[in-house]
Parts: sequence; structure tokens; C-alpha cells
Amino acid sequence: MEVVRTNGLEIAYERVGEGPPLMFAHGAALDARVWQPQLAALADELTVVAWDEPGAGRSSDLPGKQRRCAAFRRGEVASSGPKAQG
Repeated sequence: MEVVRTNGLEIAYERVGEGPPLMFAHGAALDARVWQPQLAALADELTVVAWDEPGAGRSSDLPGKQRRCAAFRRGEVASSGPKAQG
């Protein structure tokens, strides 16, 4: 697991493979570990990245009010279903 520091936060991510990039984003109440099977399966063909959003997994928490706002947004997005398809 690697960490990037930005805007006062530590964002944890895993990057494997080589090739065109593909990034996975987890849903509410999950973290990047949910994507382990996909990382393993696709690493031969792609550069695959799975990250822990702020407040999840090994990434740092958002401060106070931002944390509540982010939790609300995750719930809102999770309940409204997907917005894009491949």
C-alpha cells in the first residue's frame, strides 16, 4: 500500500501491473480491499489502482464537519445508483 499526501490528508492506494490505467473506487462502508480479486486478475494487462477514500481503510479521516458531509454524500450516492456505465 502506498500513500500520497494532499490537502493535509493521507490517501492510501495500491497500484499493480503495467499498461493502460484503470482505477477502482469503493462504495460506502468499504475500502480498497474489496477490489483485490480484480487487481490480481487485471495486473497482467493494465495498471490497476484501488484507493481508500478519505475516512475509509488506511486513508486519514476528514476533519470534523467535512467528515459528516462526506458521509452524507456517500450515502446519497450509494442510494441513487450508478451514474455511468462502460
